[in-house]
Amino acid sequence: HSAAGTAFVDLYYRAAPTMASYLLEHGWAYAAFRRTAYTGYWFLEHQWMGLMLLVSTALLGRGALRRIRHSRRLRAGAVSALLAAAVALLCTGDAMARIAYFTTEDLVAAADVVVEGTVVSSDGYWTGNAKIHTEVVVHIGESIKGGFNKQSNVAFTVPGGTVGIAVMRASEMPSFSVGDEVVIWLHQRADGSFGVQAGERGVVRVTSGKSGGGKYVTGASAAAQKALAEDGRAMDEDEKADEESATAGPITLEDYLDYLRGIVRKLKRAGR
Repeated sequence: HSAAGTAFVDLYYRAAPTMASYLLEHGWAYAAFRRTAYTGYWFLEHQWMGLMLLVSTALLGRGALRRIRHSRRLRAGAVSALLAAAVALLCTGDAMARIAYFTTEDLVAAADVVVEGTVVSSDGYWTGNAKIHTEVVVHIGESIKGGFNKQSNVAFTVPGGTVGIAVMRASEMPSFSVGDEVVIWLHQRADGSFGVQAGERGVVRVTSGKSGGGKYVTGASAAAQKALAEDGRAMDEDEKADEESATAGPITLEDYLDYLRGIVRKLKRAGR
């Protein structure tokens, strides 16, 4: 409650809307800000490692400067090396957040539960270590894998969410709103609770066609979209369809669920 703290909060609320608008309109600025924020967060999470990195860099730089002071070629090389190190550092936070890509078959094999359903609640809460998680409840329409029955509910938690005016985002983790229809892959933790398998990749959204013409699946992330494209090609090959009847393009929910059930049967035959 100091004067400096009050001034900082006031400045934040004055500047944040303008900054957010600018970042959303300029992709390069958003990307740079995102990487910088990840780097800062990484240093906060790994303070001792970050301090050792800075001290080591300073000591190495001091020794190197003595050697290159009188050499133009070495000075140019040193500048290039420092720029490369800066770029690598800025990219560290973003790279560390990456989740390995899963094909749909690998995702089904890794998941304990695969269901289709509708989100009936999504509530953020504070954890014991001052982070926000969200508990999501899905009413199941179709059960593809796992022991859940149709018309029952499954609850799971994801990092990130909203509590009051506080918002916390977790990189590459999905968010949910009441009414969302999804196909979701879940893994069971040691304590019996569930989490989303492979982050955003573990969620496929369900949308309605124009004029209510059926339901279709769409990726919730670039990785999910890539997987759906692969799935569409695999479905065409399985059906040995010609161009006129190929499923290239939007995949119906019914066809996709049948495709997932086929994967489950295949994995059972293989003992997976």
